[in-house]
Order: sequence, then C-alpha cells, then structure tokens
Amino acid sequence: MFMSSCENLQKTHLKKPAIVLSPKDLRARVLKTCKPAYVLGRKDYTSGRNWFGGLPLLPDHMPWPRTTLHQQPMHFWAQIDCSTLSGPYDLPQKGLLLFFYDLEAYGADQKDSGLGKVIFVPPDEIPSAERIPPDDLPIFSHEPGEQTSAYGEGNVKKKFAAVPHEFASYDLENVDLNWDRLTHENEFDAREIATEMTHANRKKTIAEKAPETHGQHALLGPEQKITNPTRGDGVRLMCLGSDVEMDWEFGDVGVVEFWISPTDLCNRRFDLAYAMAGS
Repeated sequence: MFMSSCENLQKTHLKKPAIVLSPKDLRARVLKTCKPAYVLGRKDYTSGRNWFGGLPLLPDHMPWPRTTLHQQPMHFWAQIDCSTLSGPYDLPQKGLLLFFYDLEAYGADQKDSGLGKVIFVPPDEIPSAERIPPDDLPIFSHEPGEQTSAYGEGNVKKKFAAVPHEFASYDLENVDLNWDRLTHENEFDAREIATEMTHANRKKTIAEKAPETHGQHALLGPEQKITNPTRGDGVRLMCLGSDVEMDWEFGDVGVVEFWISPTDLCNRRFDLAYAMAGS
C-alpha cells in the first residue's frame, strides 16, 4: 500500500540497540516504503493539460519566473495536471505544476542559483489560454545576462504531450521505519534492494507503456543515476532529461531535477523548490 510521507516524516524514535534482519524481513521492510512515481512518456500533442515544451497555462496575475542573478525570464519546460495522476501521493489532487529552468545554471551553485522554479496553479485559477512569455525571454543558447531574441526565435520548444505511467518506487530517504536501528550492513542491503526493485519496475513500465521515450522524464521517485549526482534535499518532484526528439539538451546529455523539502511539500510551498542539473 502506498504511504504518504507527510504522515511519516515527523515521527521520532528513541535510540535503541541495533537489530539484524534476515533478507526476508529486510525486503518486507523495504516494501513498506512503496510510493507511486511516474515515467512521463512523450508523444505528439493532441489534447489535455500534460505537456512538454510549448507555453504554460500560467495566470496573468502570477509573475513569469526570472533568474536571481540577471533577472532574466526562465524557459518553460513542462506542465503536469495533478488530477490525471492516480495517487495516493503527496502532490495536490488538482491543479497544475509548471516547471521552469534556465540553461545558465550549468556551472552555478545550483541550489542557491535561483535558476529553476516550480509554480503551482490552483484548479480555480487555471486560465483558458496559454501565457505569452515576456519580450525579453532569451534564446536557449544565451550567454549569462544576455538579453537577446524575440518571441518564437529559439526560446520556446515544440509542444509534446506528457503521458504519466505509474510504477512502484522505493525511496528510503523520506520515510522513518526505524532505519537507525539497523546495522550498517542491513542498511546498505536495504538501499540495494530498494534501488534494484525501483529500477526493475521503472524499466518494465517503460518497456510496456512508454517505449517511445528513453525514460529519463519522470515525476517523483528517487534521483537518477545516469549522470553525475543531482540529488537535492527531500522529495524529487520532477526529472527532465536531454531528448533528441524534442530538441532538448541539458549540458552534455544531462538531466535537470527539481527538489523540495518534505515540509514545504506538505505546506504546498512549491515556490521554495529548486533545480539541480547534471551531465
């Protein structure tokens, strides 16, 4: 059964002597951490509110996000309609999540760079038309601080449908099941089991439901292991990967992951999420 991390993260336990679990008991404990994650398949856009590229359903009263250093508009990459996810999960049941990121982030102190942003649009504030970006939205290949390009000339990617496919994920970082009582050997084995089961479920889901995508685009779940580390603190909201079919390139065939603390997620403070990139 899927568990909500919002119900588990605040629990604390007194320090007790370490215990040694058998492989069977250790696997059973890992299974209790099961939570839903989603591979995001890609296909030609026809309808719906889940998409990659294009322009966001961002209300006029919400500012288009800008980078902290140069106050440049960020590029829009993906939009997820929470009502299309099966859950239960820690995300809102309705509303949109919009993901923005500026390629200038490579080489920056990423967590504090202000080069990635997540915006939540409540269901009663979703506009009927996509938002036209600011006139000073730079081209994707811009230099830091460069204010060039007009709308439509290299600063908006082609729109594709994003299709969520659920799979069972096991992430030991954001649950409390008395892990501090395990021996170091048991803890190492538990992490290996969690990684193995998550990878197998994800691989099977891609093969059966989303063979058209390389599988790096994902919602929730543990951090990716393809590039150099991109792990942030807390919960991984989204992973977006380089994708030839969509003309996406993050660094050298890299990825961008968006992270949020469990407390901020429970409080719906998506404005405090941040991006980490790797290649």
